[in-house]
Amino acid sequence: MAPISLKDPNIQALAEELVKELTSFKRSSRNFTLSVQFVLSNFRYHQFLDVNSQKVERNIDGVCQKLKVHSQLEKAEILRDLCNKFLNLPLTTQSQELIKTDAHYSLILLLLTLADSPTNVDYEPPQSQQSSEEEWFDWKSYLLDGEEEEILGLPVQYDQDWSDEEDEDLDVISDSGISAVERQLADNEEESQRSVEHNVSDREGIISPRDGRDGSWISDHIVPQYWENTSNNFTHTNTSEWNCSIAESWDSYQSGRNPFYHSNCNKTLTETQIVRETLWMLAGAQNTFVYRHRQYGRITVQGGIQVLHLTPESLSSLLSSFALAGEESLFLQKFILSVVDPQSKPTQTLQAFVNSLSGYFREFKSLLSSLEKDIIKQEESISLFLLQNKLRTKLEEISSLYNIYRAAILNTEGINTAKKTCRLLTTLYRNIIQADGLGSAAKWKVNLFLKIFLQTVEPCLRFIDQWVTSGHVHDPHDEFFIERVQSIAVDSETFWSDGVVLRCANQPLDSVVPCFLQDFVDQIFRAGKSVELIEGLGKIGKLHSFQTRGPLHQEFLDKLLTTLSDISKASNEEDGSAVDETSLLNTITDSNQIMSVIEDTGDHVLKLAFVETEAPVDQRYSLQKSSTAEKLDRICSGVCKLLKPVELLLSECLTPLLEDCCTQGSCFVIHLLKTDYCLLDHLAAMRNFFLLEAGDAMHQFYIEIFNKARHRVTWQDISFLNSLIQEALQPRFPDAVERLVVGFSSNGASSRKQLGASLQGLTLNYRAPWPVSIIIDSSCQKLYNLVFLFLLELKQAKWSLDELRFSDLRGNRRQMKTDDTDDENETEDDGQTSESGSGSPPDQKLQHKMCVFRFKLMQFINCIHNHFMTRVSGT
Repeated sequence: MAPISLKDPNIQALAEELVKELTSFKRSSRNFTLSVQFVLSNFRYHQFLDVNSQKVERNIDGVCQKLKVHSQLEKAEILRDLCNKFLNLPLTTQSQELIKTDAHYSLILLLLTLADSPTNVDYEPPQSQQSSEEEWFDWKSYLLDGEEEEILGLPVQYDQDWSDEEDEDLDVISDSGISAVERQLADNEEESQRSVEHNVSDREGIISPRDGRDGSWISDHIVPQYWENTSNNFTHTNTSEWNCSIAESWDSYQSGRNPFYHSNCNKTLTETQIVRETLWMLAGAQNTFVYRHRQYGRITVQGGIQVLHLTPESLSSLLSSFALAGEESLFLQKFILSVVDPQSKPTQTLQAFVNSLSGYFREFKSLLSSLEKDIIKQEESISLFLLQNKLRTKLEEISSLYNIYRAAILNTEGINTAKKTCRLLTTLYRNIIQADGLGSAAKWKVNLFLKIFLQTVEPCLRFIDQWVTSGHVHDPHDEFFIERVQSIAVDSETFWSDGVVLRCANQPLDSVVPCFLQDFVDQIFRAGKSVELIEGLGKIGKLHSFQTRGPLHQEFLDKLLTTLSDISKASNEEDGSAVDETSLLNTITDSNQIMSVIEDTGDHVLKLAFVETEAPVDQRYSLQKSSTAEKLDRICSGVCKLLKPVELLLSECLTPLLEDCCTQGSCFVIHLLKTDYCLLDHLAAMRNFFLLEAGDAMHQFYIEIFNKARHRVTWQDISFLNSLIQEALQPRFPDAVERLVVGFSSNGASSRKQLGASLQGLTLNYRAPWPVSIIIDSSCQKLYNLVFLFLLELKQAKWSLDELRFSDLRGNRRQMKTDDTDDENETEDDGQTSESGSGSPPDQKLQHKMCVFRFKLMQFINCIHNHFMTRVSGT
């Protein structure tokens, strides 16, 4: 009913007057306001004793539903029409708006209450009026009048009582449609055959063939208990069913050929009975009469069973094929139950695999149930051969799934969970490729395996998606190939190299990583570590603001649908045929490219306007709204018409998605290091010092070392080297003074007599701040030091040739002086010696040869020096 305040606009004022008269509160007081609110609330929501319109509507619906259940559709429609017509009539002739009022519903409720079904009342049968017993009169003696019965020729009937009830019984029997011959045959069979006894002790009121006078009709319509292990097999046949029995003819033929032949068939069943037990066995029922369950899950066929129109060999062949399929189905269903057991702790991949199997068996059992319903309706006959043809594809699918179960699940007790997951996914993927190689004859295998694979791979793709988007390793069962070493923190120098490792690293890669992901292992590792580093820096919010894609698994399914739709559209354009509106194209909107451009702009108003004006209502965001099961069905239907290999299709759809999600995190961390942490400045410093691009500063550093080494002065002191590098860097690179440290290892230097070999222990150490130290780590600086030593030796060779002089060559070829004087004094002494040594002129020819040789060496060293300093290090 409608609120009272909506019917009368003066209800507010009347309520205030009522409160004022009853309570005498002032209008400004709080008590007055609360009282008015209480009164209005009761007026609006309290129904008092009025009729409830909703209950009346429900009662009308209930009566109409009961009429429909009792197949009285016409009455239900008439009742509904009359009630609607009455409710829409105005209450008075003056007002046409008063429809569906309380008065209307009250009258209908009155009629419903008065018209209550008499079945709701306890039934009391009327008391039967006892008819007065008539006095018995001996009409026989009266009519015979003392004559004997033999004289009149009447048959003698002893102990025969006649009554009206027996006459009625005789009339019923005569009209039953059962001939006297059939009743006689039934009576004979009842006397010779066993009686049907039900083994349910607490069930009463069961009619046996001997109950009633017409027991033959009952025996025609009951099913004998063929499952009872009795020696005598009851088989009802009447005159209309006399025909040739192939089983009996076959036994006669075998007996004629082999005198020692003995038939073991002691149970004769109908084919319908065997078909129904076959359906029960395939659905998972155990210990049926025809099929017996043995140890280790084996199913065998009960011996001694025959069908009249089949030979024992043909019957055994048919039943054995069903028993084998039932055995495989039983193994798979037991495996499903073991995984879904609450006490078991299966992996996520195994749960997804079992979920796909359970979905398949639900469809299989629904098919078996529909076949059994058809048998119960008896609208069409289903023989064993027809059943085998109808279930041929399903039984082959079960056999294929059982082979995958044996190859991937069985005998994996002592194997690591990561290897089990890899084995399962690899087995499914390779079976898809193998089945696809067989062509159109095995398309059903491709559809089956692809649907199972796409459901089973979801946890793996979800784990990768979570790793490359959040940097977290959520792996409670240790089933995936990425392992995070928790003892190594993000800010550690060894995080990038040792923080995330491959699970079971001592094992081959193909035993841990599925075959379709082996090419992306390095990218996945780098992306996850990059995202974890971003989270450690506190910049994860910026990364998530740039991510606009959905879950990786759903994106993979959508990509498959898009690719298949494009292939279907291209084939239709080539054939010149119109596009089918009910085909795979219905799952994709016709303006995907425009939508992608609009999403890139970030204009939500433009996006909504385009969707509302261009896209059809039933196709808007069909990819996002359609369930995973619908997508899988459409993918499988599209693969049936696919001409290129499925492996290529999966690779084309999965590779761009993995590269995109991996590249996004890696590129963002590089951008973050460049902008916020001055990565390029630190790399430029590495080039300046390790690659000797800071020419004047580094020249001052290594020239001092060369001079001391030439004069056999010890220069390997670490404090001297650090002070030397600080003096060289202070004028131009004051910020790098605290970061660059010189070290020397005596293990690297071989001999003091050779200058080039003595430089081998010299190293530069650049102290990069975190997180730049993750990139410029110890291994990176080790490579830089190798280049630094090579360039330093090259500089040393060039400097030695530049400083080489031949003025000390004499005629007697005396050896060079080994004093510790400086170069200027040495030059003056050489000049004085050359002037005073007139008795020993220099060897001009040898000096000329040495100068020429020096110039050639200088040309070679300068070419190499220029090449490495300009071409190699510059690029």
